[in-house]
Amino acid sequence: MPKPIDDCGKVFWGAPVHENESQIPIRVDIQKSQKHSFIVRYMLTTDNRQIPYDAAGSNVLVTNLPGSDDRAHNLTVGHTWVLNSTMVNSFHVLGNDIYAKKPGPNFFSAPDVGINAFSYVPGYLRLIVNNAFNIGNGSFNSNTYTKVQNAGASDDFTVVRGAHQLGFGGHYLWTKSDSLANAWSIGSYTFTGQFTGNAMGDFFTGRVAQHRQASPNPVRVTQPVSAAYAQDTWKLNRVTLSYGVVWNPFLPMNFYDADVYNFDINAFTAGTRSTVMKNAPPGFSYPGDPGFEGNSGVKSHYKEFDPRIGFAWDVSGDGRTAVRGGAGLGHDYVHQYVHLNTSSVAPFRLTVNLPPGASLDNPWAGYPGGNAFPYVFNPANPSFPVYSSFLPLPSDLKPTEQYSWDAGIQRQLTRRWFASATYLGSKVLHQLNAEEMNPALNLGFNPCRLYDATIGAERDYPVCTTAANRDQRRLLNLQNRGVALGYVTQYSDVGYQNYNGMLLNTRFDVGANVNINANYTLSKCEGLSPIGAVLNVGAAHLHQPYQNNGSTDRTLDEGPCNADRRHLFNLTSVLRSPDFGGVLGAIVSHWTASSVIQVRSGAPVNVIAGGDPALNGFTDNAPTQRPNVVSGVNPYGDRSGTTGYFNPAAFSQPAPGTYGDAAFNMLRGPGFWQWDQSFVRGFDLASGTRIELRAEAINLTNHSNWANPAATLNNLATFGRITSLAINPTATPRIWQFAVKYVF
Repeated sequence: MPKPIDDCGKVFWGAPVHENESQIPIRVDIQKSQKHSFIVRYMLTTDNRQIPYDAAGSNVLVTNLPGSDDRAHNLTVGHTWVLNSTMVNSFHVLGNDIYAKKPGPNFFSAPDVGINAFSYVPGYLRLIVNNAFNIGNGSFNSNTYTKVQNAGASDDFTVVRGAHQLGFGGHYLWTKSDSLANAWSIGSYTFTGQFTGNAMGDFFTGRVAQHRQASPNPVRVTQPVSAAYAQDTWKLNRVTLSYGVVWNPFLPMNFYDADVYNFDINAFTAGTRSTVMKNAPPGFSYPGDPGFEGNSGVKSHYKEFDPRIGFAWDVSGDGRTAVRGGAGLGHDYVHQYVHLNTSSVAPFRLTVNLPPGASLDNPWAGYPGGNAFPYVFNPANPSFPVYSSFLPLPSDLKPTEQYSWDAGIQRQLTRRWFASATYLGSKVLHQLNAEEMNPALNLGFNPCRLYDATIGAERDYPVCTTAANRDQRRLLNLQNRGVALGYVTQYSDVGYQNYNGMLLNTRFDVGANVNINANYTLSKCEGLSPIGAVLNVGAAHLHQPYQNNGSTDRTLDEGPCNADRRHLFNLTSVLRSPDFGGVLGAIVSHWTASSVIQVRSGAPVNVIAGGDPALNGFTDNAPTQRPNVVSGVNPYGDRSGTTGYFNPAAFSQPAPGTYGDAAFNMLRGPGFWQWDQSFVRGFDLASGTRIELRAEAINLTNHSNWANPAATLNNLATFGRITSLAINPTATPRIWQFAVKYVF
C-alpha cells in the first residue's frame, strides 16, 4: 500500500494501478485475381483493472476510481473490384460488439454511516467537500456497464474521365447502446461552503448544499447513421480543384423502451395534458400522444446537404510554391452518452434535487412523505411526486453544424528547408446546451405567502426569496398553483463556438543526420460553452430566457472555449552522428538523439461565486454563477508559486438574488512546457544483426506543470491555490526508461 506523505498538514495518496491489457489482431488478404481482392480484419481488445481501493488496502481516499472488465470485438470485411483501368469499386461491411463494465469499490453506503437514506448500490457513497476531499465518485464512472453494438456497410466508386476523377458513394450504420449507470442512485452529497463560508465547515455542521438522488439511469437507444456523396477532382494546368456535396440527414435516436418525452411551454400555458400519461403535468407529451415523434421525440432532418470546395495552385509550376484553400459545411450527431440522465425522471424513474440546507443525518426530513427511494414505476398509475425534476427534449432540436475554411501557402525555400503558413477558421452552431424552463424567481426579500405543495396549502415566509423556498418560487409553479415541478432543464441547440488560428510550420532536413520540425499556432476560440458530456438538471447558461434575476442576453455568457490555448509551440528533432573511423568512430558513431519540446499558454479559468447567490437554482454546470469584479484590482497574484495565483480581493459576492458581472473564463491558469529526450546507440554485429541501447527521459528537466488554481470565491481557504499537477498524459514527473533491442 502507498505510504502517506505529510506536507504542511496535507496527506497525499497514490492510487495503485494493477492492469492487464491485450490485443489480438487477425489480418487476412486475398488476391483472388487482378480484378478482385478481399480483406478481413478482426481484433479482440481486453482491459482488466483491479479496483484501486482493493489494491490500496481499503484506503477510502481512492474510492473515486473504478476497476475495469472490458471486451471489444471489431470485424471488417472488404472487397475491391477493379472494373477496368479507369473504374474501381470498394465495398466494406463492419460490425463491432463492445462491452465495458466498471465495478466500483465496496466500502460503505449512506445507511452504513448513519445517514437516513437509501442506496441502490450497497457499500458505495458519493460525498464531495469542495477543494478538500471526495469519497466515491458516482458520476458515470463506477458501478456501470455499457454494451455498444453497430453494424453497417459502405461503398465507394471511383471513375477517371479525362482530367476529372469522380467519386460516388455512401454508408449506412445501425447503432445500439445499452448502458446502465448508478451516477446518482447512491445519493450525492456536496458541501460548498454556502452556509459557513468554508466547505469543511459545512461538512462538520452537516449542511448539504447539493443533494441529488435518482433511480439507476439507463441509455437504451438505437440510431441509424447514413450519408451519400458525390465529388470531383479536376486537374487543370497548375490548379487542382476539388468539390463535392454530402447528403447527411439527421436521423434521431430511438428510445426503444419509450422512456422519452417533450415539454412545450405554450402547451403548459394552454393547460394541454398528455393522453398517454394521465397524471402528467400540463405541457408534457409522450410516445403515443398526438404529434409526438415516434419513440425519439425529435424530428428528423432529411434536407441536410454539406457542400465543400478546395483548390491547390502550383504558383510557378516547379512544385516549390503552393497555395491551398478550401471551405465546407458539416453536420454532426448528438453522442448517445449525453442522454444518460434523460430517462431518469418521473414517471419512468425519479430524480430529486433537495433544496440546499438539508441535514446530512436526515436529508429527507423536509420532503413530503419522507424518503422517495426506492422508486417503482407503475404504468397503470404513473406517479409524479411533487417538485420532481425533468430533462425534456424539444421536438425541433437542430443538429450541430460546422462551417470550416482555410487558406495557406507552402514554400520549399531550399532543397532542405520547407516552410508554410496557414489560416484556419471555423464556426460551430447549434451545439447542445440547456435552458431552464422553470427557474426560481427573485420575488424580493419582504414577507410573502406562497403555495407549498409539500403541505398542500399556502405558507407565510418572513423573507420571500430564500434557498429554502426555491421550488415554491419556480416560474411554472407560480403560473399554475396546481403544478409542483422542480427543474425542467430542457435540451437546447443554442451553443456556438468561433475559432480563428494561424499555423506556422517549418521543416529542415540534412540528409539522414539532421531532421528538425517546428510549428507555432496563434489562435482564439470563443463562444457559448456547450454542456459537455452529460446534461444534469440545473445546468443552464445564466442569462437565458424565463428568469428575472438579470439580463436575458446570452452573449453575456460568452467567453474563451475551455480548450482555448492562445499560443502553442512544438519542436521535434532527430540528430544522428555520422560514421567515423578508428577509435573515435567506435565512440561517437551510430548515436541518435531525439527531442520533443512542447510549450503552450495557460487554459481558461472560470471564477465562480460558489453556491447559489442568485437564489434561482442555476448551480450544476459551467458557466455557473459568477461573482462581481472589483474595479481597479489586479485579479492575478503571485504567479511564480502555487499559492495566491489569483487575488481574491479582485472579486466580491453578488448581492442576494442577483448575478455577478465577471465574464465567463476571464482568467488564465499556468502555462505548460516539457522536454522529452531519447538517446539510442546502435552496434552492427555479424551476419546483418544489430543491437541497440536506449535511454529515454520523459520530462527531462523534471519541470512541474501545474493544474489550474481553485477559483471558487466562497472558499477563500483554497481560492487561487494550485493543489495538483496538470491532468495530462504528458504532464509527468521525470521518468527514465532503459532498454536493449536486438534486431535480427
